[in-house]
Amino acid sequence: MLELEAVSKRYGSTIALHTTDLSIVQGWTTVLIGPSGCGKSTLLRLMIGLIQPDTGIIRFEGASLTTTSILAQRREMGYVIQEGGLFPHFTARGNIVLMAEHLGWDKARIHRRLEALVTLTRFPSEALDRYPIQLSGGQRQRVALMRALMLDPSLLLLDEPLGALDPLNRYELQAELKEVFRSLGKTVVMVTHDMGEAAHFGDHIVLLQEGRIVQQGSIRDLVENPGAPFVERFIRAQRSPLEAYGRPHSE
Repeated sequence: MLELEAVSKRYGSTIALHTTDLSIVQGWTTVLIGPSGCGKSTLLRLMIGLIQPDTGIIRFEGASLTTTSILAQRREMGYVIQEGGLFPHFTARGNIVLMAEHLGWDKARIHRRLEALVTLTRFPSEALDRYPIQLSGGQRQRVALMRALMLDPSLLLLDEPLGALDPLNRYELQAELKEVFRSLGKTVVMVTHDMGEAAHFGDHIVLLQEGRIVQQGSIRDLVENPGAPFVERFIRAQRSPLEAYGRPHSE
């Protein structure tokens, strides 16, 4: 679905992403993971065209992402930024339906889609007319997810969507999100720094260090066949949260 070929990005003298090749498989959940500053959020922003690569080509469903085509292509991409990024002066409903209204969907179509998303995410319908400040952290993340799904995109991109939640809410929403991904069959790319979360969600895990992909594969590949000392150290540092999920789900 998404292909990056010889893509790189730098800011001044700082290399955010070295020359990188990466393919995102349709229908899979691919997790980008690594320590802070490793380039995972840069990769995600390149995929959705928020920033342009210095070198290389990015193809989405076979067509190159360009500055002239990106606005139309983004309608096939849902994007959830860190902490949700909701507009505080819009209600939950207003945040969710914003793009549908902008594109001129009729009210009946918007209502049907909104009802389907509320059911899918288990969001309380009576909270649709509340403002973000009146919602819990978990509710705000559900609103952000519904907004990303409103146009029924084929690709869903999430940048540490659960990072701001307390442990209990995070655990509960992880289970719900995985069920949402499974039921929709969407192609998902998720950024996280938590190996346990990567193991929970990921069909394919991409581990980065200092702007380079160090290793990619299933969670079992990384745990049982680490390809570099950094991979071993990264997994060892997160052994406890990883074991909380039991054996790798890819078994």
